[in-house]
Amino acid sequence: MKVKWRNIILLAVGLFVLLMLITIVMTPMTGCKQIDDCKACWSWVPVPRECGNETCETDPAIEQHNALVDVIICACEKARANNYGNKEMNKEIEMLFKEVTASYTGSAREICEGSLGASLIKWRYE
Repeated sequence: MKVKWRNIILLAVGLFVLLMLITIVMTPMTGCKQIDDCKACWSWVPVPRECGNETCETDPAIEQHNALVDVIICACEKARANNYGNKEMNKEIEMLFKEVTASYTGSAREICEGSLGASLIKWRYE
């Protein structure tokens, strides 16, 4: 009887490890954010990119920040064109702006018109 339980336990552990490996391999290495049809993605892992005359690796934190700024700017253009009439889009802009700035809050109009004293600035590589 002991042999059967041992085999069952080994099989269960083996299946668990196999499922974990499949999950890790299948997990996307990118993150994306979307407001309306304004969407930007970034890589969670460093990837090669051109840096002047050299090749360097991206910094995932910089890539994420810049992607989120792109989404806010795009969404602001759409919100401004609609005279800030889409309440859902306005709320998403406000929430994402708070996430990017880590503290600033305001209405979508204040954010998009730049009247909060906080700027949406893309980070660059040095």
